[in-house]
Amino acid sequence: MSQEQRTNHNCAGMRLNVELGSELSIQIEGMEEHFESILVGLEPPAYLIVQMPLLFDVGRHFEEGNRFVVRYFCLDNAYEFRSTVLASIVKPFRLIFLSYPETVVSLNVRKSRRISCYIPAVARFDGQEVKGVISDISREGCKFNIKVPPGLKPLKVYVVDDVRLSFTVLGMGGIQHFQGKVRNTNQNGERIALGIELEDLDAKMAHKISIHIGAAP
Repeated sequence: MSQEQRTNHNCAGMRLNVELGSELSIQIEGMEEHFESILVGLEPPAYLIVQMPLLFDVGRHFEEGNRFVVRYFCLDNAYEFRSTVLASIVKPFRLIFLSYPETVVSLNVRKSRRISCYIPAVARFDGQEVKGVISDISREGCKFNIKVPPGLKPLKVYVVDDVRLSFTVLGMGGIQHFQGKVRNTNQNGERIALGIELEDLDAKMAHKISIHIGAAP
């Protein structure tokens, strides 16, 4: 069961302890739309600066006063706060200035343990086959990192929904194939990270992954 609590430790409040370059998941308050961003600056207790995604409409989403729900990880825990758009710019860089949070909520949202790893994998979507690396994995999903190959526009990756992922699982022979849903994307230069939720795992496969990550009962 999810657990939420207000927190005053060093990851919260006026002592927001989040490193520059940290990944943020930002949701437009009251809407299902969300995007992945990077924290590029902060000035406590005045503002945060985050990257603006390329595919979002500046006028509609980033007007002064719009409210966002921001989530991030610190010391292997998830946190959430609400923030208001102070300003946005597109030149020389696409950036959003957000109000500094007054309160941060601790979220216990992980269904299962997630570990860092390095697993070569292949993703297939929209008639394309792309090689990459899984950098973390749990029983529910994984993060798949790719370098955008020549001829494949980043936009095609951003709009991916269904994906077939193939990789080896410890204790099972050969390549295993998984169907998944892309839940979030984050681009850094020519590299894109896809947060993928694995679907319809049978009991045997879920158990093997649990053993791989050290979470089996």
